[in-house]
Amino acid sequence: MKTTRILGTLFMAFILFLFSFSPSSSPTSPSFPSTLTEQIIRQILELEGKEVKISETYALLDVELKNNYTLALFRDAGYAIITNRSYILSEYSIDDSKIPFEDVLLDDVDLIYGGPSNYLYTRDRKDYFDADTQREVAFTPSMNQIEVNKRLVDGDSEEEEEPQAIQDPVFKPLVWTGIHESLFIRYNAGMWINNQDNYPIGNGMCGPISVAILLAYYQDNIDPSFVPSAVRTRGSLSPGSLVHLLGLHIGGAYTGTIGITIYYGFLSFMESYGIDQYQPKFTMFTTWDIVTQKVDQMRPIAVGLTTWLGGPESYGNHWVTVYAYAQNTEKKGYYKAIDNHGDYKARIKASWTAGAVWLDK
Repeated sequence: MKTTRILGTLFMAFILFLFSFSPSSSPTSPSFPSTLTEQIIRQILELEGKEVKISETYALLDVELKNNYTLALFRDAGYAIITNRSYILSEYSIDDSKIPFEDVLLDDVDLIYGGPSNYLYTRDRKDYFDADTQREVAFTPSMNQIEVNKRLVDGDSEEEEEPQAIQDPVFKPLVWTGIHESLFIRYNAGMWINNQDNYPIGNGMCGPISVAILLAYYQDNIDPSFVPSAVRTRGSLSPGSLVHLLGLHIGGAYTGTIGITIYYGFLSFMESYGIDQYQPKFTMFTTWDIVTQKVDQMRPIAVGLTTWLGGPESYGNHWVTVYAYAQNTEKKGYYKAIDNHGDYKARIKASWTAGAVWLDK
């Protein structure tokens, strides 16, 4: 009993520590000037007939890198971006839409507001990145944009004048390492596509399809014995019965997105056909190290992505087949993949992924 009480006390102390910890990169509190608070609340009330409560605020730089805007987050849902001196409401939302700068708010960066839907950030004021894609951009505001911004922040703007967005970001191209995307076109139509028409049993077929594409690549480009000819014809545009059989071994719609069941089903399929040149391997953790290792060997790898790591809702919890990777200048990783939704050169963030299945000797 004494041990139990001691452990309980330690556990509660740990919980209290977690809740009392305040990271240095946390947002400013709602103690910014009351006039700014009042202006946001009043303007939203006039525009939408709704009284909002502000939970957090963040300082935003303008296109001249001056602290002239504030991003305010609402307690229930939504946000507003307002000029600090003239109280001009540049943009706002009162619903659950994506918050500007959402992916980098807690990072140690300067946030730059370049106009509606132009959200950038920088760490050193030398390299600039798009806050949504986190890809490097060319930061080149025009003189006209600078003048419009000045009028807005000083309250001298013409009626109905809005901040002019910086030109669409010119992305510095990522340098990709891996297999050429053209080798995956053949797996991007017909029964390779995970949709309701092809697989009415449910969306859990992404696991079997991603592994089937991996195996078909091995069959077509490395060794034809990786898939029996009775299952799929080498070089065919069709998976034959490969997806169907992998689905049976993996377990169907309800287990086809679970990494461990994909692995065991893959292993079961290989053993049932006596395919023993390589063995399936699996990790449930981060993917960058194993993806770069396999892709450097010119081997594709099945990778899981999930919404709780920031993956798109359009994918949900999903499996794709990755064949190339890249990093931006901040060392943030990206993958190029065939997504079994119809895009054979989909770009996904490595940070969205957890879990991978591959072949190894």
